[in-house]
Amino acid sequence: IDDDEPLPLLYRAPPGGATRYVVLCHPGGKDSIPRKVIQHYLGKGLGVAIPDLWGTGEAISLSARATDGSLPRFHTLARSALWLGKTILGQWIGDLDVVTEFMRSRYGASLAGIDGYREAGLAGLFFATLGAPADKVILRDAPVSYLFDNRQGVDYFTMATHLPGFLRWGDVSLAAALSGEDVEFIDPVSMSGRKIAGPELAGYVQEFARLREVSREPGHTSFR
Repeated sequence: IDDDEPLPLLYRAPPGGATRYVVLCHPGGKDSIPRKVIQHYLGKGLGVAIPDLWGTGEAISLSARATDGSLPRFHTLARSALWLGKTILGQWIGDLDVVTEFMRSRYGASLAGIDGYREAGLAGLFFATLGAPADKVILRDAPVSYLFDNRQGVDYFTMATHLPGFLRWGDVSLAAALSGEDVEFIDPVSMSGRKIAGPELAGYVQEFARLREVSREPGHTSFR
């Protein structure tokens, strides 16, 4: 894994000389971000930064693209990272850190939030847990727990999701609590891609709120 690989980034400055911006990220690359989501943030007077995280979009290596042609996305890349004691999520967190520092040093901009889809949403949350200066983290179609609920749909998320030993530390709820930021799940799912709703969702709402209270960190976790 070469840490000197380029990190493609699209940036639309906020209007009126403002400096606040949101990072949008997707495991499919920057071209996978819906235009309406971009327009939503621009309409709120925020800038938008959209990186191609490691192994996505323009940042896909030719060797990984050729090898993964007949395999699930991120299969070879994730295995290569694990062999070297790294993870794709860890690489993505590093990318988000680079983007944040670049925006601060180049434009004097401050991070208003991170809005990520699926596995990239988890990277945004973990980045916040590690101290990212974001006011809010949004996770779309992301898992609320690393616990597998059934074998059906076991491949709903790619190997980019996996963090060896993570459940010995805690779960997504603990990461959200320790972030100290507002966290919002949009269309939350299980690790098998099953939609979380009804009494099951109510149980997760209680779990996330309890851990936030125990951690004594600010912020709130919401679901919709």
